[in-house]
Amino acid sequence: MANENPSSIPSLPFIRPDRKQFPFELIKLDEIPQKWAQCQPHRHDYYELWIIKSGHSVQSVDFVEYHLSDGDILYIPPGSVHQISAATVSEALIILAKQELFDVEQASLLRNHPGFLPLYASYKVTLPSGETEVWQTQLESLITLYEKEDYPSYKLLMQYQLVGLMLFIYQWIEQPKQPIDSNSLVLQFTKLLETSYRQEHSVQYYAEALSVSSRKLNQQLKAATGRGTQDWLIDRVILEARRELIYSDLSVKEVAFGLGFQDNFYFSRIFKRRIGQSPDRFRQEHKQ
Repeated sequence: MANENPSSIPSLPFIRPDRKQFPFELIKLDEIPQKWAQCQPHRHDYYELWIIKSGHSVQSVDFVEYHLSDGDILYIPPGSVHQISAATVSEALIILAKQELFDVEQASLLRNHPGFLPLYASYKVTLPSGETEVWQTQLESLITLYEKEDYPSYKLLMQYQLVGLMLFIYQWIEQPKQPIDSNSLVLQFTKLLETSYRQEHSVQYYAEALSVSSRKLNQQLKAATGRGTQDWLIDRVILEARRELIYSDLSVKEVAFGLGFQDNFYFSRIFKRRIGQSPDRFRQEHKQ
């Protein structure tokens, strides 16, 4: 298999304007800066939440266009390709957080929710009207704490405030077919897939790496997510291929090689079976 091929999709690292090392930032906006609305598609290496208090914004994340208005929340996972298409926001809040903000127990708690499964899409949440008061109280508590970085036990308090906020949001998204334990085979697989999908495409590799049979791995994935091992492998590769075909200038051959395919024609056949179009045709129809 090929080594990872650097993508030309810009990746934005987490850097606070004040250069402090704490892996969390809260940005309050009266309006979205014009340069943001004109920025090129890009990736983040952190979790991002957009909370629209007043106004309207159109944003796209991995080929899905979201129309956001008063009270809407947009979750953007790390690695996704994000772009702001239009905005007339008069008040918004953006929360940025690196996973390293959370300790092991908190990270497990969050990953136990489907919203943190690798490959889980971005999503928009519109809270039920009866929940907005609770939500606003939680937000205000987070903002107040954020502005007191010299407060005793600041990091610990911030961790638990943010975990509570995110778990509150996750009540309103689709739940997995079966509960997913934080130490489950499903989570071990998705974590391994995220680091290996460019090099390893065989079900046997993942089963052996996780010390289970291919059959058991497939059964547990299907029971929890509705998709078998092979589907997860293909979907992850095709997701990255679509990103690079649309948002980069890499040739189809370069995309294929960067995703571990020595045979460009074999890659094109797999892509067409999944998407219904050849890579070239897909790029022609969707590239901006």
